[in-house]
Amino acid sequence: MRADKYRLIINEAGREKLGHPWFACFKTCITMIARHIEEESDSPGDWHFDVVMDTGSQFNKQAPEFFKRLANNQQFKYRHRLGSCTSAEAKQHVGLPVADLMAYEYFKRLNTGNEKDRMRTPLALIQEHNHYEEGFFGETTFKKHKRAIESAGCGRDELVYIPIL
Repeated sequence: MRADKYRLIINEAGREKLGHPWFACFKTCITMIARHIEEESDSPGDWHFDVVMDTGSQFNKQAPEFFKRLANNQQFKYRHRLGSCTSAEAKQHVGLPVADLMAYEYFKRLNTGNEKDRMRTPLALIQEHNHYEEGFFGETTFKKHKRAIESAGCGRDELVYIPIL
């Protein structure tokens, strides 16, 4: 997510509904991955995914609570794709440093202004075999969905927006 564009384009009421840029991104990623598994992959019907967060995150309580609420929400049609959301230290879970490297690579590409820059080879291989294409909330996406985000009928941190990227 381009937090600078988020703050510039989406008004205060919309940002209150979507939440802090990290949390808004987390909610969107979770829902988009669940939708992808259900609608765009050849995964078995009972397959789900789990999330492991770094113990040092300021969202250690909020993110797992949201994940659990979403997994139990009868209106979320992809809820059966959600497994668990837990915390771990990077030295205990090899996926966390890899996720940090991927996040840094995306951040670097977004901040150079050229999202088409080639990733370093090890990270490009991970992305190539990941089954999931990158997407992000940037200026174009925020402008396209501004009205829907700002006019959504929900409370603080309750909005979950799943754009078609």
